[in-house]
Amino acid sequence: MILENPSIDINARKKKLRALLESFPEIGNKLDEEFKNTEKHLKEKDLPESILERHKDFVAEYENNRTMFDQKMKELLSSMNEGEFKKKLDMTIEYMKRTVPDKKQIPLNPSKLPERTSLPGGLKPRLHKDDFIKELKAPGDNSKLVTSKSAPPGDEYLQETGEIQFSEAIKAKAKELSETERGKGPLPVIVYEWVKNNVEYVPVYGSIQGADKCLETMKCNSFDTASLLISLYRYLGIHARYAYGAFEMSAEKFMNWTGGFTDVQAAMNFAASGGIPVGGIIEGGKIKTVQFEHMIVEAWVDYFPSRGSRHRKGDTWIRLDPSYKKYEYTDGIPIADDVPFDSDTLFNDLMSTATYDQEGNITGVDPSLIEAARESYHTEVLDYMSQSHPDAETDDLFWTKKIIKKEHPYLMGTLQYKRKVIAVRYSELPDSMRHTISFTLSPESIYYSDTSPLSITKSLPEIAGKKITVSYSPALPEDEAVIQSYLPELPDDGSPVDPSLLPSSLPAYLINLKPELRIDGEVVATGGAVPMGTVEKLDISFSLPLLSDDNISNHILAGEYFGIMIDTGVISQNQVDSMTAKLEDTQSKIDSGNFSSLDKEDLLGDMLYSTALLYFYDLNNLRDLQSKRMKVNYVKLPSMAIFSYKLNTNDVYGVPVSANESGLHIDVDRNVSAVKPRDGNFEDNYSYKLMTSFESSVHEHVIPESLYSFPDDPVEGVSAFKALDIAWEQDIPLYSVTEENIEEILPQLTLDSAVINDIINGVNAGLEVTVSRDNIDFEGWHGCGYVMLDSDTGGGAFMISGGYNGGAIARNMNAIAVSLGLSNYVNTNKVKNYIAQTKTKVIDFRDKCKSEIEACIAFVTLGYFTVISHHPAQVAWALYILNKYNNMKKAESLKVPPPKSGFDKYYHCTGFCEVTKYTFLSTHLAMQLGVLKELYDEVDYGNYDWEDIVADIDGICAGLFTSCHDYCIARYPK
Repeated sequence: MILENPSIDINARKKKLRALLESFPEIGNKLDEEFKNTEKHLKEKDLPESILERHKDFVAEYENNRTMFDQKMKELLSSMNEGEFKKKLDMTIEYMKRTVPDKKQIPLNPSKLPERTSLPGGLKPRLHKDDFIKELKAPGDNSKLVTSKSAPPGDEYLQETGEIQFSEAIKAKAKELSETERGKGPLPVIVYEWVKNNVEYVPVYGSIQGADKCLETMKCNSFDTASLLISLYRYLGIHARYAYGAFEMSAEKFMNWTGGFTDVQAAMNFAASGGIPVGGIIEGGKIKTVQFEHMIVEAWVDYFPSRGSRHRKGDTWIRLDPSYKKYEYTDGIPIADDVPFDSDTLFNDLMSTATYDQEGNITGVDPSLIEAARESYHTEVLDYMSQSHPDAETDDLFWTKKIIKKEHPYLMGTLQYKRKVIAVRYSELPDSMRHTISFTLSPESIYYSDTSPLSITKSLPEIAGKKITVSYSPALPEDEAVIQSYLPELPDDGSPVDPSLLPSSLPAYLINLKPELRIDGEVVATGGAVPMGTVEKLDISFSLPLLSDDNISNHILAGEYFGIMIDTGVISQNQVDSMTAKLEDTQSKIDSGNFSSLDKEDLLGDMLYSTALLYFYDLNNLRDLQSKRMKVNYVKLPSMAIFSYKLNTNDVYGVPVSANESGLHIDVDRNVSAVKPRDGNFEDNYSYKLMTSFESSVHEHVIPESLYSFPDDPVEGVSAFKALDIAWEQDIPLYSVTEENIEEILPQLTLDSAVINDIINGVNAGLEVTVSRDNIDFEGWHGCGYVMLDSDTGGGAFMISGGYNGGAIARNMNAIAVSLGLSNYVNTNKVKNYIAQTKTKVIDFRDKCKSEIEACIAFVTLGYFTVISHHPAQVAWALYILNKYNNMKKAESLKVPPPKSGFDKYYHCTGFCEVTKYTFLSTHLAMQLGVLKELYDEVDYGNYDWEDIVADIDGICAGLFTSCHDYCIARYPK
């Protein structure tokens, strides 16, 4: 901004300000003409007097602001000396800040990257009952906490709760299980064994899905699996409750149960990454047993004499664990080992065509080399498969797990592992064990500080698998009348409105809107009214017990539409099929001209939500397949993607005068998972996380493009990866910005200040940022893409201008009227085309890599190429990054300065050694750490020579480094 740029001298600034001031009359004349036309329109349409008064008040306020601003600018230009100029300049800037609200994007928090993996929390299991009671008996939970373990049950053990739902699916399954070949009526053993033998265990802490969603996904943690069993029991009239405590099992059982691990420390880290308190018991230098906190079920069953084979009247509380089971694991065909791909040669060939300078800029990579390598390797692998495995099925290509089913004639009454303590029992889970999400929407401007915010909190089981949207509706009938006055008349024959007759913009300052949050189409929260185009802040807060909470903020303009997909870990086929059926119903109503039964949720809300749904559905399936191929275990933690219909506003002194469509955006603000290699190999872990992070960015343009492009009207999207790709093709330099070169590169970047600030914050946090020197203009979109990577974890942010960790397409849907609730004005051709394509894509995504062996082979074998095939240059860029980071892991000194002291060596070692991060493996290490802590915390520095203290610390750390190094070499020779 000219006013705030101190590098421009006074005379130059005055000259530019004078030119700016001279342009104001022309702009003012255009606005005056626009205001006159608007007033004429209001009178001709005979709109309510309140709307005409609103118009006149706005015009008067505008004229007052213009007069004040002109006066301050003239005073500024008349300043005689630098001191006077600076004083009046500060006053002018302050006035402008009050008059024109700051619309800066919300900065990225580099400590909580959108694309990241959960790290082990380091919580140890509590082994004493008093510890549980003190921490879990929270206010409001007293009525749910059971104090007696043997008292006969009351009615609370038969009731529904937030997690225990008697849905139609639950009722149907309970009925099915009560009518078997073994008899009819409530059969406790049959119900228990069905849950145990069919629901796959997911090692994550806390209530997330609830009973109904668990039944749908069949992949659940111990809390949700317990909810499912309790729900089935209670519906059948069998009293049941939750029981929580600490347990212990052998390392072998624990590794099998949590995912077929061959390294017990990796298995423990995997569970800890999901928030589970876990610890190992070492015997003879090895972890022999594992202790962990866990949720089980207690059921009041007819145990004497039937032992749960029948149920007449309960007489005993029996402990049951439907989550624990053994698995059989099968390795897939080792294609990568039998037919290795020479990535080094390809990388060298790519780099031989490129230029990579000392500043981190890369240009000139030949993408045709990628295509040639793909085709050659694909042919080689197909030949191998036809000769060595001609009868292979798709499942043969992947590592698989299968529950080893156990059936008994009665309930055993004992657990298959050691109980340390069952500390608490609940008829209903307390809030402290529930994952929750809160939504708050409030205006940013001080002018609307008294406006009531939209605010609501829900537990994840309440919303699991449900569509969430945030949109706006006319606040009052007169606001709707203003919108209607700018729309064409509906044809008498009921045919669709010609899209060309729809307005390209609406007078935002005349239309007051109220925000609404819907769950599955039902309004559950509303906020106060604000003018259309007003900047509001949407805060979405995840509260995750024993895991890191997360607050996500987005700016939203009043009148925009947000489809919010909350991924609770597993997106079931039923969830996708239900959305497909909903779209089919909407299409049939459009075909019949039955608009009266359609609302904006049917026409726009479903479109936005289903795009975000398919983003996660396809990405999760891809990650699941890749985890099986790359020998890692992967669990999705609660995540979120938003697909939104966006507006542009033409503002005058901070107030939107008009609003028009801006396009569609996807913003993946939270995409978190727990990932651990089954054999503890750090390199496999890192490669998997880095590759899947890249894929998440590519999906952010591929999914919207595939859904919103029509044969006669194609669209191109942008994502961080694609924006870098386009810049690359346009010979715009790409820079890799680090702590070492940021001072040299920043002055060369011609990007928005918000992007520059994100880069600075990211580099200061130790991230490496890849960015183009200049913005790009592409298919109506202007901005840049920038990738921020954490070289330690493989996590990152894949940003585009505007603060989105996602992508955008400049698709005009002619949907302003629809977004505000006027469904008759839908552009039916585009909606019908979109619905038809969405159904096709759902089927395509569902069947991909499940029935076509050749497509599956291509996926398994092409490794780095799976980043994306649509844009070869992106694959080249991914190869470059992957190779760079893989090399860095082999030579860590490239990232960290060479250790200069014992302390540096120890810090350097522990920074890259997962063993030392999460456990100390000998009394020797623990003792030295105790001495180190004493030196840091207890020594009175006034009585000691600092150099001696440093020498002591250095000596201890050097010893720690040696011990750690020797242990790691012995354990991991590679």
